[in-house]
Amino acid sequence: VICLTITSLIPENPPLIISGSFDNTIGIWNPDNSNLLKRLYGHTSYVNCLSTLMLGKQKVLASGSSDNTIKLWDLSSLLIIKTLNLGYLNHSIFCLAILPIKSQDLIVSGTFDKLIRVWNPKNGYLVKIMPGHTDSIRCLITFTINERIFLVSGSYDRKIIIWNPYKGQILWSLV
Repeated sequence: VICLTITSLIPENPPLIISGSFDNTIGIWNPDNSNLLKRLYGHTSYVNCLSTLMLGKQKVLASGSSDNTIKLWDLSSLLIIKTLNLGYLNHSIFCLAILPIKSQDLIVSGTFDKLIRVWNPKNGYLVKIMPGHTDSIRCLITFTINERIFLVSGSYDRKIIIWNPYKGQILWSLV
């Protein structure tokens, strides 16, 4: 197991644990009885990161992989609905974060190539590339203070960068 997230498929139901693995699969687990409910296949390399988001009224799982893709899974049908691809770049997706905006959530990815990418999951387009690190990006998180949203990235360059994610602007660098 490389990564975990937790979500409820139906709001009234208890949460499920979702795992990403070295065997290129995603497991959906019931923590009440430790049963594997479903194994999802679609990646061709390690599943390094997982996150959930809303795509309109649809609850979606985003999975990032060493196969250079982010796959979007409909959590009601458990089928792939879209693949976001780095294209010719051979860079693993190490981390994901969800950037909430009023109209829809955006996906933020961190990769081996030192760049943060912001994706529109609805059309699969790359919205923005954010340079700032000098080594691979290993972790991302968003947080809100007084209704202002920030993105925080951590890298093997030993820096934590706090961003204005809408402008792609570095606000602070913690070394």
